[in-house]
Amino acid sequence: MQKNIFVTVALSISWLTGFATVDMASEQKPEPSVVETHFLKDAPDADGMFTALFYIQPDFLSLSDAPRDPDELRKRTTAKGVLIEHGVKFGVNATATFFPATSILSVHNTKDELQKCAVFVSSLIKEPPMILRFRWRVVEIGEASWIEFTSRQNDKLPRSLSSEDLKKLQSDSTWRSRALAEQETRSGQIAKIESGTDMQIISGFKAEGEHLVPEIEKQKTGFNVEVDPVLCPDDKTVDVNFSLSYDYAPPDIAKVDVVAKTKNLPQQHVDLVTWHRDMISTAITVIAGDTVVVGVNPVVVNAPAAKSDEPRLRLYLLTVTRHFIGSK
Repeated sequence: MQKNIFVTVALSISWLTGFATVDMASEQKPEPSVVETHFLKDAPDADGMFTALFYIQPDFLSLSDAPRDPDELRKRTTAKGVLIEHGVKFGVNATATFFPATSILSVHNTKDELQKCAVFVSSLIKEPPMILRFRWRVVEIGEASWIEFTSRQNDKLPRSLSSEDLKKLQSDSTWRSRALAEQETRSGQIAKIESGTDMQIISGFKAEGEHLVPEIEKQKTGFNVEVDPVLCPDDKTVDVNFSLSYDYAPPDIAKVDVVAKTKNLPQQHVDLVTWHRDMISTAITVIAGDTVVVGVNPVVVNAPAAKSDEPRLRLYLLTVTRHFIGSK
């Protein structure tokens, strides 16, 4: 895991004695009273104020006790409005901006008011920030085995699998593991996995003078997933929006002759591509620690199956766990 780019600042250290830093590579659980703060520079700006960055929770703007009046609502649901509401004063040139995509609060103010900001942000920290870990598995299993297993289950997809359920399925003679991928991200942050081969295919031609110039289409084959999770207030439930594609076989490429309509331009060849791909895009809710089945697709083969061949299914499994930053 990469080290956090912020400097960790203990609030008990005064401005006059400087700041204490904590080794972010340490495996110890950070203390709840520690606030992550980064000062852009030690010396004040020309206006005598400092700029500080605070790493805080993504729902920071929702902390305001928002009124019903629309005009007052707009004033108080800004970063500056929330801080004013909690005792921070803003004079001339003082500003506050919150960036939800990175969970960073940027404040330009005097030392005393920045100290108030640090105290307020510290009061929001109940426990260290958490990382969400996603483990994706693609497996195949005989259709009869899956039907027998699901006949004992009453719930619908996404189906939660216990450790005993997984052991039973893995012990089945038809079970085959096809792909495994893992990724980590914070709540509210988009994470991607792109694994496979970049395909460059001629999808068409455009005329330039007396020549035909090929138009190249690029696609990545293999296992690709994009996930956008949100950890709910109970710190256990995770809302997961994701989009997944899996190429279970290499694409078939055939050359097709194309005759140009423009006079004197030669005949060309275009790649006609047949993709062998499963795609899943949905939103689900998962309890951290659970393994769920997010998709079940039939295994399609090009050649007709022999009578003795049992139909097979492709299962997409997702396990979501959460971990404190700095913990093992």
